[in-house]
Amino acid sequence: MRYTKEHKAETRHRILETAAPLFRRRGFNAVSVNQLMSAADLTRGGFYAHFDSKDSLIEAILTRDAGLVKMLRDRVEDLEEGTETDLLKILQDYLNPDNLDEIIEGCPLATMPVDAARAAPNIKAAYGNRLSALVNQLEKGFDDKIEDTDDAIAIAILAVGGVLFARASASNEDGEKIQAACIRQIEKLVSD
Repeated sequence: MRYTKEHKAETRHRILETAAPLFRRRGFNAVSVNQLMSAADLTRGGFYAHFDSKDSLIEAILTRDAGLVKMLRDRVEDLEEGTETDLLKILQDYLNPDNLDEIIEGCPLATMPVDAARAAPNIKAAYGNRLSALVNQLEKGFDDKIEDTDDAIAIAILAVGGVLFARASASNEDGEKIQAACIRQIEKLVSD
């Protein structure tokens, strides 16, 4: 039986939607194709109708517009007076300890850097492209507030690194201190 294009697209989307949080929570190597397809309530054979390999799936996940990049892009596209304040609020929310679980569920930049560093070149490139997209959005959004690309890179590192290190902290208190320090440094970079 042949499936329609719509059915194939829906199945591919289902695989991506199931895989992304599994990889963010457990890491690339800790999730097998069998586990992924079982979680998606699909058969293993169906995986290969959509992806050549697990690496091609990971690359597809990293090329999707998600997490902090998407939040900033959505806002930067509506550039208006006072946007810098709105973008700073997004970064403050991103680094808010109360939002850590939500950020971990949605932002591949903060949850996949170690896996990407150990991965194949195409996955490293996809992760690097997401990071470049973040820097680009920060440059556009804070155009009048930051001096140069180095400041946008620093903001990206503080935001993503703050979530990454807070997640890895031994205690919530340590994580909160890390996130608070990162947001203070971002505020200094974007202040007049």
